[in-house]
Amino acid sequence: MKLVRFKSNGRERFGIWKRDRIFEIEGNIFNPKRETGNSFNPEEIEFLPPVNPQKIICIGFNYGEHKKELNKIATKEPTLTLKAQNSVTGHNQSIILPEESERVEHEAELGIVIC
Repeated sequence: MKLVRFKSNGRERFGIWKRDRIFEIEGNIFNPKRETGNSFNPEEIEFLPPVNPQKIICIGFNYGEHKKELNKIATKEPTLTLKAQNSVTGHNQSIILPEESERVEHEAELGIVIC
């Protein structure tokens, strides 16, 4: 089951993505209830990030290979950093880099949501 958060007609909604349609649901991705009967074409909606976190806390340098790659700045212990709320994007949304970004690297991330 693919649960999504999206915007249609200026309103935030939650839905289930089945086949080629988004079926609106009551509730949210943590407590989905019944379908409302409304459905949407995925090309006609704006996908939102699945959640709207209040805080984003990241742990860096948490595995050996990463420490080796960044040997000059690596610490002995994992480091904690914070991310801005607007760093979370929805499906097919652009990732906008600040103009002053000189070195940008991709990483795979694991997200844990604590409610």
